[in-house]
Amino acid sequence: MQPELSPFLTQLFDTGTVTIKNTLFQFSEEDILLAKPVLKNAWHKRVNSLPPGYPEYNEEAALWSACLLYKLLQFILIRNLEAEEMENHLMDYTGEKNASVMLSADLCLRHLPVLFGYARALSPDDPLLQKIKRIAAEWPYSSVGSEIPEVKNEDLLVQNKSLFADYIDAVIFKQDKTRIGNPIVKNGIETALGQHTNVLWPNFNLLLPLTTLTKNETREPENN
Repeated sequence: MQPELSPFLTQLFDTGTVTIKNTLFQFSEEDILLAKPVLKNAWHKRVNSLPPGYPEYNEEAALWSACLLYKLLQFILIRNLEAEEMENHLMDYTGEKNASVMLSADLCLRHLPVLFGYARALSPDDPLLQKIKRIAAEWPYSSVGSEIPEVKNEDLLVQNKSLFADYIDAVIFKQDKTRIGNPIVKNGIETALGQHTNVLWPNFNLLLPLTTLTKNETREPENN
């Protein structure tokens, strides 16, 4: 069997245009091995744009996100697949989540908002749409712009100053109003906007009275 994941990732990172098979399958061990250096190279390019102090690379999370993205695209494009097959191919991340995992998985999960846009064309009750919503909610760093009402794990981003600063910048850039509900995220946005709110997010202050703030205790960002 010819490798599929490694060529897919090379296309993704080099051109943004990918090719996938029209049948479900499991990636071979050889394919996984070939994908590792492609992901690591993409990681080095990615972190060059981050503030100093970013988390270390997590290979397991990067590989998981690469496999998941490929499979998600298959389920979006091949509509005759059985919903039950999602259990075997759209696997949840089973490791412990932390700032390093969030950033490493973002190498491929950063395309979640685009996938979410495709999935919105499906029936509201479609299992695939519900699955993508759950993934987007659990991976907030990668799903900015999807406007998921209740995201989880934002506390993991707060653990690292570099990651949290980049997250805040993304929320501002995409003006994702659903992220204002977390007090520490709201405060981070206000700090980053400073005196430039009218330019960077003109209606930001109008959103605040309509936002229900969470009562979860949070702590200030700290470097790993």
